[in-house]
Amino acid sequence: MKPGNFLLPLMAAALSCLASCATTESLAPQPGAQASPQISEGRGIYITCAGSCHAPEPVLKYPRHEWLTKHIPEMAPEAKLTPAQTAALEAYIKAVCPI
Repeated sequence: MKPGNFLLPLMAAALSCLASCATTESLAPQPGAQASPQISEGRGIYITCAGSCHAPEPVLKYPRHEWLTKHIPEMAPEAKLTPAQTAALEAYIKAVCPI
């Protein structure tokens, strides 16, 4: 390898890492500094469970009421979420989604 050619793969790896961080933030925005542990747990559940069966949708794509009355009731049983996990996910959605 010629001197300096190592930079291209290194830059590609760094950009890939940055892109994945941006993707997570755009899919599931941070709830804010004052978020309860339950809200933070709900974000984690969304990030890990939403992509297990299909490509996850950005949380802000749908209004709060649609998540709470349609998407979560439909998907929680499919994802085998416990009642506590479902409550955490609902708390996260309430914290970040507009009404």
